[in-house]
Amino acid sequence: MHTGRYGMMGWGHDPRGMLLAKMLQYLDEDQTRTLIVRIIDSRIRMKEHLIEHMQEKIETYQMARTMIEQGRRKG
Repeated sequence: MHTGRYGMMGWGHDPRGMLLAKMLQYLDEDQTRTLIVRIIDSRIRMKEHLIEHMQEKIETYQMARTMIEQGRRKG
């Protein structure tokens, strides 16, 4: 797991983490498991979107490089 600026997954020290920690106190084990799975799934989707975005940027730069190289050969 990621241990960042605020510790494990950012829970416990930042305002969102404090709120989540408080919520977890009132949930039973099944509810906690469901919530954690949803949070993890959300982070996975976010990272997948980021990867897709970066792949598009890479493809765009590669296309621009190819176009410049072709222009250089003609000129």
